[in-house]
Amino acid sequence: MPRACSTLSLLRVLPFLAISFADPLLAQPLQQAGVSQQAGPRPAPVVDWAAQFVPGSEIAAAVNVPADDLKLEGALFIPDRAAGKKLRAVLVVIDWGYVAELLGGYNPYSAMHHLARDLDCGLLRVRISRIHPRPPGPVAPNEQPQRYAATGSGDGLLRLLEKLAVETKRQELESAPLLFWGWSAAGGFGPSFARLQPTRTLGLIQYQSHRRGIVPDWSVLPNIPMLIVIGGEQQKEQNDDSIVFWNEGRSRGAPWALVQQRGIDHELKSDHLGALDPFLVPWVEGVIQGRLGGSTGGRLSVMPLESGWVGVHAAGAVLPASSFTGPQEGTSWFPSERAARAWLAVIGK
Repeated sequence: MPRACSTLSLLRVLPFLAISFADPLLAQPLQQAGVSQQAGPRPAPVVDWAAQFVPGSEIAAAVNVPADDLKLEGALFIPDRAAGKKLRAVLVVIDWGYVAELLGGYNPYSAMHHLARDLDCGLLRVRISRIHPRPPGPVAPNEQPQRYAATGSGDGLLRLLEKLAVETKRQELESAPLLFWGWSAAGGFGPSFARLQPTRTLGLIQYQSHRRGIVPDWSVLPNIPMLIVIGGEQQKEQNDDSIVFWNEGRSRGAPWALVQQRGIDHELKSDHLGALDPFLVPWVEGVIQGRLGGSTGGRLSVMPLESGWVGVHAAGAVLPASSFTGPQEGTSWFPSERAARAWLAVIGK
């Protein structure tokens, strides 16, 4: 399988994860969570751009949801290698805040384009906004459509996929499993969508997010793999909330991981997003393999937790999940030994 692009400036679709807990303001809550302090990410090598190019097509579509005052605009990348095959899943990026600038439209060099190619998946970027723009001002979290799928944006996404299924002549898009990534407020979209559509939610990635008082659906979320990414010391409120959320999930046996990018503000930059694809790539591959196997029918399996690996943050060590007998709090779960070893390489162990 070809390796995904690893340059810091290329990976603009998903935030790749650096593990480092040296921030003094976070030391106490992180230590209480069992998280160790580690060094920052290593420089990435220069990449041959031509060799990393992923040929494919990008199809645009939009839907209006007047009853909820919403519109959804999407761009779906389909790799050429998937021609003649059913797409196994769709990797969904909620386009919010600075994401549009970093995505730069069609970006056929990113690690997620490589994953879409290698795993026969589509890659959908979707922007959610109001039909009637509203003046600036505070909005309750459960009224923000990019954060909370129950506002009608979740149904809108399903309608968007149905429209793309017609335009691309790919009926599988109507029922394809979805793996979500969202930054800041948009990090809440995937978990709230899972409440509505648990059988469609393959996995979740939250980047610098905060629950803002929205209560998780614990009848659903512990069955869904998740990566929770936190930032530097200026984000203490968001970080502490994410640490509590992570430990609440792990205490229920949820296959979740928590990672921190050292010393960054609440922002998105290409070097922050692209630092650690050697870890995220095997994580996504392992999650899709674990939940789909060789199936193209879209039916999700429960993640085989015993066949995964556990990372103990305080010790900076990994071991097979079947051999781990300690408390789940303060640990991260990985879908494969490869992902676990990549995590060790990232933290310098």
